[in-house]
Amino acid sequence: MGSAQSFLTRFSRIGLTPERVVKKHVAAGHDVAALGDVRALDLELVDKVRARNLDLGYAGAASASGAATALALTGGVIVAGSGAGAAPGALTVVGAIAADAAAILGITSRAVGHVALSYGYDPEDPSEKLIIRAVINVGAATTTATRAAALKDLSRLTQLLYRGASWSRLDASVIAKALTEFAKRFGVKFTKDTLGKVVPGVGIAVSATMNAATVESIVDEANRVYRRRFLKDKYPQLGAGELILRPTPAPETRDSGEAISIVEIVEDVLDDRDDDEDGVVA
Repeated sequence: MGSAQSFLTRFSRIGLTPERVVKKHVAAGHDVAALGDVRALDLELVDKVRARNLDLGYAGAASASGAATALALTGGVIVAGSGAGAAPGALTVVGAIAADAAAILGITSRAVGHVALSYGYDPEDPSEKLIIRAVINVGAATTTATRAAALKDLSRLTQLLYRGASWSRLDASVIAKALTEFAKRFGVKFTKDTLGKVVPGVGIAVSATMNAATVESIVDEANRVYRRRFLKDKYPQLGAGELILRPTPAPETRDSGEAISIVEIVEDVLDDRDDDEDGVVA
């Protein structure tokens, strides 16, 4: 699952390039020569150029993945009728849900990266990759408690990236390990939250709807976060780097109760590296 998530996350961002965003602004008559120039424009102009209804296309892809997963898990029951022999084997269940988790992470990574580019942030920048995962974490929260925790983590993350002295040691290897660990935890949480897909008959519709709702929620969150960040970066007096958002109630659905923290993951990776370096010195 980890390998699939890593591949799909990178593959899904193909075609999302700063050059395309720059061309769209130039065509609109805006004085933009590089992606960073977008953040000097008025927010209203950026909103007009950015793609509309991003969530629809990505939600459709997520629905297809969810339906395919549920079909793999319940197809045997639908065709064969009933009986233990018709139930999917353990490997089928694990493989199907793992593939769905990888697909959702890939789809949402592209969707949030698409929003980031629209507001002048490069999703291929190492630090931006961490923020994208934090946004996914917020959007995927299914209870008020986990959403509040994810929002707090996003705020801490952006502040540490802006002015965290202890995070000045971040490099590509640390970020890569942190992203891999996040993918693992996301996959486990996603699996626990969506085990209802094995329910015969209703599984396909439920799975497709759940996936679509998850992606729509994440894209909505990305829109809020990046528009707010755009304004805070443009007007430092608002408090650049501070992205504290009011935790609005999330729909209470089946949830594993686990809150993923990007900050804790990165700090754990840094601690592990320090331990390894101390061991080498000793």
